[in-house]
Amino acid sequence: MSIARFQLPNRFFFYAVSFAVDFLNFVAIIAEAYMAAYVLRAGEFQMGLLGAANALGYALFATFTGMLADRVSRRSLCVIAVSGICAANLVEPHLATVTALCITGFLRMVATAFMWPSIM
Repeated sequence: MSIARFQLPNRFFFYAVSFAVDFLNFVAIIAEAYMAAYVLRAGEFQMGLLGAANALGYALFATFTGMLADRVSRRSLCVIAVSGICAANLVEPHLATVTALCITGFLRMVATAFMWPSIM
């Protein structure tokens, strides 16, 4: 008598990775805002630019990565997203200007835009 093994669907991997990446992105955005406000003494306008850069990176690239997900392997898109987010998060604590934080936040959200089409 054989016992049937329970196997998780292949999509479970993508959903688990995307949940972890989104959670870490929210933590990074909060840390980025704290760093800009308290460590770099950013003003109101600079804080607004920081938030806008994060939102703009995702909004501009999410539509293009959706079309790209149909042509390229979804795992490779997932790997690109995770490595881009990790690279941005590793560089971010060493930045000394708010402009550099805005650019890194933009690039991190561009990498995040690669994540969601890869799991659909």
